[in-house]
Amino acid sequence: YKADIINLPLLDSTILRYKDKYWIFSTMKGYDSNKKLYIYYSENLFGPYIPHTQNPVKNNINGSRPAGNIIEVDGILYRPSQNSGKHYGSSININKIIFLDENKFIEEYYMTITSDKTSHFSFGIHTINHIDNLIVVDGLRRTFLPFTQIYTFIRKKLRNLK
Repeated sequence: YKADIINLPLLDSTILRYKDKYWIFSTMKGYDSNKKLYIYYSENLFGPYIPHTQNPVKNNINGSRPAGNIIEVDGILYRPSQNSGKHYGSSININKIIFLDENKFIEEYYMTITSDKTSHFSFGIHTINHIDNLIVVDGLRRTFLPFTQIYTFIRKKLRNLK
């Protein structure tokens, strides 16, 4: 079954069921796609969704864009977010949600997760998710391939000449 539940160009969205509502946390495609966090809520998973009154609820390159599902531990909500201050996906911030309702959102920085510098994927970390006792992360790796980069550059230039 496929359905559009909200007609917006959202990126890295996460859905949370909290206080008898569905909450979508997301950034939007465009210039500020890593900086501005938006929240939408609905009483039904399939909508209609209402924008949070504080949207954008956050405007910060170091912790707005979602980086995985919200984690609940002992009744406390933690929201993973991408930290793109150095570069896209350089690390993940974990933010503690202090307050969430239709009119107010407060979160505070809790901790940072960085990539293992001895790993092949040491350039960054993009997403963290968990279920039961399983934690899944995706890492970012950079590889220097000069001939591929030259080929891609030339191909783009030729395409622009058409």
